[in-house]
Amino acid sequence: MSPSEVVFDEMQIDFIKEIFNTGLGEAGVELSELVEDEVELSVPDFQLLSREVIYQRLGIDKDTLVNSVAVTIGGDISGNGILVFPEANSLGLIRTIVEEAAGPDAMTDQEEEALVEISGIILNNLISTISEFLSMDITTDLPHHFKDTLASILAQPDDGGVIMFVGMSFSVKSLNLSGDILFLQNTETTQKFYQRVAKTLDEYDLD
Repeated sequence: MSPSEVVFDEMQIDFIKEIFNTGLGEAGVELSELVEDEVELSVPDFQLLSREVIYQRLGIDKDTLVNSVAVTIGGDISGNGILVFPEANSLGLIRTIVEEAAGPDAMTDQEEEALVEISGIILNNLISTISEFLSMDITTDLPHHFKDTLASILAQPDDGGVIMFVGMSFSVKSLNLSGDILFLQNTETTQKFYQRVAKTLDEYDLD
């Protein structure tokens, strides 16, 4: 079974969204404490997409520079969890937390640390919730920030695997921000994730 042949049914997609909502809900609580204000996170979508479709879905040209924070995933499944921010959105978010600002298009060391901390909270809560719901041993390394073109960010894995796309929006007071979570995984991981979701639903006797 190749990634292109992996098709989640409606019940499986609803279950995955429940996992994401739980993980992001926990992340929202931590972020609210960090910014000292209510933070809402929503998960409007989950899809397996090719790179070309990802460019269209994000509405970002593949040669556009974006700020991203990534964690490497290991254990029962492997890959990378990446939070992608259009630059204006990432700067807007972190400047609700830090007072120091380098300018409209630049990022200070303090702002970069804040972006990594925020993204790490989101990604690690999401991944730990996936691990809990699916009874999988999943590890992550420390989150790290990088700025590169969207094409370079999506360059791995290179075995033709599809990308797990999680659309996400932020709400902090009247500040409207958005970011997108991408899981880059190889063919084997895509299959393992699909199989574990199906197995878990069977064990819950929900299908």
